[in-house]
Amino acid sequence: MCFENDLLLKAAQKYKSLIGTKLIIIVGRKNKQETIIINFKSYNFYHLAGLHKLKDIQAIKGKNTSNILNRILKGKLTDEMIEKSSSYNQMKERLKIISEFPEVLKNDKIVWKFNKVRANGWSKIKWDYLIDYETSKREAYIFLRYNNDTQDYYCVSAFNKGKTNYSEMQTRMTVLKVTLINSDSQRAKIIYQRNSFSSKASTDNSSL
Repeated sequence: MCFENDLLLKAAQKYKSLIGTKLIIIVGRKNKQETIIINFKSYNFYHLAGLHKLKDIQAIKGKNTSNILNRILKGKLTDEMIEKSSSYNQMKERLKIISEFPEVLKNDKIVWKFNKVRANGWSKIKWDYLIDYETSKREAYIFLRYNNDTQDYYCVSAFNKGKTNYSEMQTRMTVLKVTLINSDSQRAKIIYQRNSFSSKASTDNSSL
């Protein structure tokens, strides 16, 4: 079988390449800085990719969700096996977003901080920060949630913008710098840095 056009595999390969790295996003508001550290764990791929929505696919039902990434990488779960799902068209947009991440953060983007007091009660997604970005291909959201055990963040969901404005009444943050760091070698790749950014500004380390 040829996997060249397998969108599910491409997304899995991209996510796999991020395991063992951490993405550091420095945001600011009113001369205050906050640091968001994002880690990538294999067991988070299942929900991020939207595989939990494919309730009509036998190849997924009742399977070990924490091992789903490895099954895809080994060719045991493919696009061909899931594309008949009624939810596939919605899910494949998530796969495209994963395949483009984190390089899309070079483009126009905003980070929103969740404000519980002003939050709309209809949102079922539990998130702490929201990456709101736009490219020539799409306008999309990536939701970040804090992990109390590891004291960092992870990508909990991602999809193209629709009628629901998830940033409504939330706190807008300015993205100052985005860096991808290899956890073993500590090599850093700067993906984006705002021209006016200064690391000497006041920093809130509550998210470290």
